[in-house]
Amino acid sequence: MSFKLRKKSNLPTNPSAVVLSNESQELYAETRTAYFDRFQPADQVEADLVDRIVAIQWRLDRVIAMEAGSINPAMKIGAPAVAETMGAVDPITRAAVALQTLEGPEGIAGALLRAEASLATR
Repeated sequence: MSFKLRKKSNLPTNPSAVVLSNESQELYAETRTAYFDRFQPADQVEADLVDRIVAIQWRLDRVIAMEAGSINPAMKIGAPAVAETMGAVDPITRAAVALQTLEGPEGIAGALLRAEASLATR
């Protein structure tokens, strides 16, 4: 059976499944090229694995950024209440309190943590 490796400059079949509309497809393509240059897949199976690594890393980076983007504002908004009820607290406790406030009806914190765990185990 003959094998023809997809060109590393091509994006995966459906990049919109990985790259959101507010993210850079160019940066994703550069990241993908860097991974292909580093791992130099020899066949389609290896190329598919490299594509999977890139997609998972991209999504994991997004989840980590979203986590910080959610917790930081919650810490800022909740700082007066934390100071009033708990006094001075260490940074981890402050982040934990903010995370608890995010667990409300939206459940964003739990969703982000589940997404991160899911991606980290793939």
